[in-house]
Amino acid sequence: MTRSRRGLLPRALAALALVGLLAACTPAANSTPTDSSSSDASDTLVVAIPALGSKWGMPDTADDGLLPILTNVRATLIRKPYVETGADTVPGQDLYSFGPYLAKSYDVSEDGLTYTFHLRDDITSAAGNPLTVDDVIWSYERKFGAEGGQTPEVNAPAITSASQFSKVDDSTVAVTIASASDGLLLLAVMADYTGYIYDSVLLKEHATADDPYALAWSDSNPNFGFGPYSVGDYVAGQSVDLVKNPGFPSDLGTGPNEVRMRVIPDAGTRFNALSSGDVDMALNLEPQDLAELADSSTITVPTAAKSNAWLIMSMLTNKAPFDDTLVRQAMSYAIPYDQIIDNVYFGRATRGTGGLLDPDAPGYTDENLTVYDYDPAKAKELLAQAGHPDGISFTLTVDSTVPELESAAVQMKTAAAESGLDISIEKVSQSVFFEGRGDHTPQAFLTRDYAISLVPSYELRLYTHPDSRNNLADWTSTEFENLVTAAEAEPDPLSDAAGVKWSAAENYLVNESPLNFVAAIQPALAYSSTVDGFVWRTDQFVDYTQITKSK
Repeated sequence: MTRSRRGLLPRALAALALVGLLAACTPAANSTPTDSSSSDASDTLVVAIPALGSKWGMPDTADDGLLPILTNVRATLIRKPYVETGADTVPGQDLYSFGPYLAKSYDVSEDGLTYTFHLRDDITSAAGNPLTVDDVIWSYERKFGAEGGQTPEVNAPAITSASQFSKVDDSTVAVTIASASDGLLLLAVMADYTGYIYDSVLLKEHATADDPYALAWSDSNPNFGFGPYSVGDYVAGQSVDLVKNPGFPSDLGTGPNEVRMRVIPDAGTRFNALSSGDVDMALNLEPQDLAELADSSTITVPTAAKSNAWLIMSMLTNKAPFDDTLVRQAMSYAIPYDQIIDNVYFGRATRGTGGLLDPDAPGYTDENLTVYDYDPAKAKELLAQAGHPDGISFTLTVDSTVPELESAAVQMKTAAAESGLDISIEKVSQSVFFEGRGDHTPQAFLTRDYAISLVPSYELRLYTHPDSRNNLADWTSTEFENLVTAAEAEPDPLSDAAGVKWSAAENYLVNESPLNFVAAIQPALAYSSTVDGFVWRTDQFVDYTQITKSK
């Protein structure tokens, strides 16, 4: 299967480019040497990826191009178990329960304020150091103490300080929280990449008086985790090889002996490399290519039972015209939702409820939740109420490296014109886009994003926390904060009583419309039919320990 629709490298050149990348690897500092000669084809997985950064650091300081790899070289005390989700969908995570990982078990005190984790005694880091309680405590000291480290909005109100962690004995660590209602959020943030545990012995060896947490050293030396893989050969921006960590227990997952990731920046060339069999898996493919591969007998396009990856339109409230709620609501009625799902995502996306909370969460209710359908007459009416009877103009910024964002923007521009909304599309580089997104400089922008936890308090605070660079619309509201706080006070955050309060907060956010959750997007990857074991995760990363490959 080849492509002729766009100007892409021919299949032969794509193969040659990949061969060049395969040969261009040099060992990274603190890497594990790769002995590929001892592995047969079924022990090696070759993956085409769009980008690869150069700064490993902590999750919140690492380059975006490296984040998807970290889940395989680092690990958490607990994790969301993998479960079957249906005959026509890939397995996924059990979103509201938490099982053992680096910890073999955990207990909760009768008052719900103390969580005690019992560590496994058979795990060593990539450097060969055994996992200890000291590693756990120091990891959280690093997250909260290092400059640019763990930001309060990610873990609050469950974890606000490393002082909440205490050593019970050499294999037991306790965490104390202020309110029993924070317990679900505590488990959620400890189960995802904000909860990675680091090899404190190794990092302290490279700490200095000016850099007590070895941040500078860790940026270029990735192997300070307790994950199933370590980084072997690595060339910044080009390639990275993962090799099994011998100190990671096989009962937690096996996977190929080696995972070779190769940067192929162009999505069409990744498509060709997968179609021709040069790679086993290709990440971040375009929706039209995934639709084309859907009926292939040699390639699998996975379908998840649900998706938490959203196409989000952010309307910046710190400047005109979106400092006016009526204008934001007008834009929300001017978006051609079904048209975008059909024409941009070829059906591999869903409209959802209009909000961002998981509709399958225990206790969830969408009673009285506003849903914006495409209604240009309503949009025009709201613009007139806002004092713009002749319409308005604004600039919509998109990341030029994500073609589907421009496609969606074009659909919006055409459909919104009927309401009197004149949209200019601005394409910028990825670095400029993310700088503007964090600094809140555009008038509006489209992005793909997701919440790594579907716990309601995490989802609602993720994009709205005051003063956060992740507050996508630079929007704050005391009333909204009070609604979220009231829901967080419910003893059981997944009860029906809590669900009513979460719904009130969600509805307030939707009505104010600083963000529009346009569509939930299916996984944007595909793999050879010889590959099995892909599991949908809320962080959108691939857990290679679950992958098997037939010869």
